[in-house]
Formats: sequence, C-alpha cells, structure tokens
Amino acid sequence: MNHAYRVTLIKDFAEARRLAAVWDALYERTTGATPWQSWHWFEAWWTSMRGDAALCLVLVEDETDGSPVLLLPLQRRIDRMLGLPVRILEPLGMPDEINRPRLALGECSPAALFAALAALQDKGSATRGPGWDMLRLDEVTTEDWATEPLKAFSRRRNLGLHCVTQHPCPYLDLRQDWDTFLAGRGKKLAKNLRAAARRLETSGPLALQVAQTPAEIDEGFTTLLSIHECSWKQQAGIGFARGEGYAAYYRRFLSAMAVQGRARLLVLKAGEVAVAAAIGVTDGRDYYGAQIVHDSRYDQCSPGTLLEAMELEALMREQRFRYYDFFGAALNNKRRWTDTCRNTERWLLIRATPVTQLIRAYYFAFKPSVQRLRPYLGLTRPRAS
Repeated sequence: MNHAYRVTLIKDFAEARRLAAVWDALYERTTGATPWQSWHWFEAWWTSMRGDAALCLVLVEDETDGSPVLLLPLQRRIDRMLGLPVRILEPLGMPDEINRPRLALGECSPAALFAALAALQDKGSATRGPGWDMLRLDEVTTEDWATEPLKAFSRRRNLGLHCVTQHPCPYLDLRQDWDTFLAGRGKKLAKNLRAAARRLETSGPLALQVAQTPAEIDEGFTTLLSIHECSWKQQAGIGFARGEGYAAYYRRFLSAMAVQGRARLLVLKAGEVAVAAAIGVTDGRDYYGAQIVHDSRYDQCSPGTLLEAMELEALMREQRFRYYDFFGAALNNKRRWTDTCRNTERWLLIRATPVTQLIRAYYFAFKPSVQRLRPYLGLTRPRAS
C-alpha cells in the first residue's frame, strides 16, 4: 500500500519549539542517533551558536492520520568554494559540532524520505522554499539507513551524488577488564601513566571528583572553564575559547542532560588544585567523551592522559556502558586507547546550477585527472632518503 505524506518546511525557531515532543519521539526511534541530534542539544546550540545559519526543518507526516514519520533537522549556510558563494544544506551543527549526524530522525521509511527530499528540491526553486545548491552530510556511516534511499533519489531526480572518504571515528568497547585492557595496550603506556602520576603527586594527593547532579555539573563546569583558561586550547583559540556563546551552549546542553541523569563532569585534582576536567554524555548504553581540558602548567605530568585513564578504568569497572565514543576524528591522543574505528564518508547531493557544475568539474573531474597524471608530469614529491 502506497502512503501519502504531508511535508512541512519549518524555518522559524518559535515554530520549531512546538515540535519538541515530536522531535524527541522521532529521535528515540532513530537507530544510531547520538545526543547531538536530540531536541535538548538543538535548543541549546541554536540559541547560542547558530551564527549565520538559517533553520530548515523538514517534517514528514502520514497524511492519513497526521502522525509524524520523519524529521530532517537541517540548516542552510552560505559557503564559498572556488571563491564562489554556494548555498549549503546540512545537518544542524555542521561542520564544527558534528557527531555522526543523521539526515533523518524517525523510522526507516524510504518513501517518507523520498517525499522530504522531493519537497526540498521542488520548493527550493520557489520563493517560499530554502534555495540551495548542495546537500552536504559529514561523518556518514554504513549504519545510516538513509544512504540507500539517497542514492536512489539522486538517480531518479538526475542529481549529482558524490561520496568522499572522511576521517575514522574511534570508539572503545568498555565490556572488558581494565587491568587486562591496559596490559594489552603495551608496557610503555602503563609505565608512562605511573610516572605521570608520581610527578603530579608531588603537588598533592590525586583525587577524581565525578559530578552528576545538575548542581554538581554546574559547579564542575565553572571549574572546567577556569582550567580551560590555562590550557593550550585557550592559547590556540579553540574549544571554549571560541567565545562566551560556546560556553553558554555547552552549559545549557549539560544542564538538560543532567536533569535526565545523562551527564557527567570529571575533575582531576592534585591536592587542592584542579588540573584537568572532562565532560561525558550518556545515551542508553553508550558513553560519549565530549570535552577534555588540562592546565598547561602541568604538562610534564600529563594530567589529561591521567584523567582519561581514570575515566576509562571507572567505566570498565562500572560495567554499565557498552561503548566509549571518542567524539570526532581518530587523533593520536585517542589512538593510544583504541584501534577500533567507524569509517565515515562525506556525501554531497548536488543540484545542477552553473556554480555547482563548475565545482563538480573542478573537484571531481579536473583534480582527480591531475592526480593521476602527476607521475607523468614530474610532479610527484621525492621520497625522503
């Protein structure tokens, strides 16, 4: 039986607020969704961090009974490629605050997704719709059911679709014994942890404080911000150094998670001094290591690494969670703990406009051809001797 769907485009935040219950109901039905696609995350992020992004939510309802089926939580931004302005549709929070975003929240319904994408394409050319040139999805994994319908839609509507390899996202299975796990990571890591602990203990006995209630989380977050001011991230202008809006967004998000019992904030102290702090967010049986900072004045004591070790040891002994998600790309500091990663891709669904035709020709025809010809043109880099 073919279903008929009603598709609504929502561009106003006040109207989006009325979707809070619907949003979270669809979120709970989404396989592989992370807390960074929940209503509480969206409300916190949009209020403080939206910048120049324009809201573009696509709600799909069953026309028979009016029940919500899918929600596409999107934003529209103007990006520049080859120096040209490109209208980008992308999941909320991209590209800076992504954690394997989902194109669609709700049940696995290719027909409903087709209806949503068709509305985006058709109304995108009308004055009332969100004009766009490219739909961009980052950190796409094989577990996202929407990828196959997206391929089929691109073929049916004669749209360009390109998939580009992106970074791997590391995770760790917590269902193991800590001592066995640490021994398996090599003698050097265990030795370095012992040496770091001895060095840090010269400043006072080590203590790990774990905040979980809303009041504890709020107090711990203030401590984390004070540590951040003495961290390399502050000097590099990243993390909470991005501005007051970023701190306000995270405080609001953590507060909402803490009310649900889904947030933790860990502080490592040497004596009376807080030297490192980390934020964790939970979702069912998964634990997300969202942020970590340490005081750069204690670099020789590796307080960040010590805090990571204490956090992972506590989680393995707790045996409540299945996976530790390291949030983002597999950087070296994450690789020390795990060899398991989810491979991800960037997907681009491209409409045929003069600008996008030029971009496609450059990035997907010209550049690959030059790369293939480099050895013959004498453009290969010499190998190091």
